[in-house]
Amino acid sequence: MSIVPVTWQEIDAWVRCTEISEAIPWCGKKLIKELSEAYVSEYHAANDPQRPAPYKEDSASAKKQATKQLTAMFDSMMGGKKGK
Repeated sequence: MSIVPVTWQEIDAWVRCTEISEAIPWCGKKLIKELSEAYVSEYHAANDPQRPAPYKEDSASAKKQATKQLTAMFDSMMGGKKGK
């Protein structure tokens, strides 16, 4: 048995059983469906051993980007004043 996205019937049953039908509008149900489809798609694609990890990136450029973001964040916290 393979993993498959949730069906509209399953989403509808869940909404009715949890009695939150007023809290989950149609667009919320659509989001649940799309997230389920995206998850299953990535799950199946990730079985390819040649596929690179989606979170792995060049460590040097990641470190440079993180440093830049943190510097900007601390500068804004200090009112734009650079630490000495």
